Amino acid sequence: MSRLYCNKTVYSLTFFKTRIICHFDTARIDTKNTHGTGCTFSSAVASQLARGMGLREAVRKAKDYVTMAIGHSLDIGKGCGPTHHFWHIYQYGLQEERDGGE
Repeated sequence: MSRLYCNKTVYSLTFFKTRIICHFDTARIDTKNTHGTGCTFSSAVASQLARGMGLREAVRKAKDYVTMAIGHSLDIGKGCGPTHHFWHIYQYGLQEERDGGE
């Protein structure tokens, strides 16, 4: 994935071996707490693929998940802090997954 930061928008392009190119625009989040985002993104993509999701949709969902985690990152310790991987669960619990929602 390559990223270009312009003003307050992050433009992400994902290139696949199949020559499919996905383009995702996201508002830039002003935080230093982005430790682990690459590992989180790749794990999220792999998890969605394991659930049977198509590649493009798996990347979109992973991008949304990482953006949410960065948006609610934890300002702890010194330097770049971690993202908040479980913010959505802390806010809403697991009911959404049980009901078949996304």
